[in-house]
Amino acid sequence: MLLFLIDIVATLSWFIFWNVPEGNPVLADILNRSTLLFVITKIALSFPPIYILDKYIEKTITQIGIFIVLATYISIALLHYFIFIFFLIN
Repeated sequence: MLLFLIDIVATLSWFIFWNVPEGNPVLADILNRSTLLFVITKIALSFPPIYILDKYIEKTITQIGIFIVLATYISIALLHYFIFIFFLIN
């Protein structure tokens, strides 16, 4: 959940302050229209899979799914971190 919130805040920060476009083509157009609509859509797309993974946490396939989701969000968080450092240096 924390990684999900970091992703939203970082994406909005890059977009608003440095005009960095959203990397996800599904959400890019929505972000260009409205930041509020972007946040609502991001939450709507993210919470159902989190709920499903939480509901079936005991199953091996779910644990693999959680690993994939966490690895993806950690990668995205690290990417946001390195972009931030890049903008601070330049």
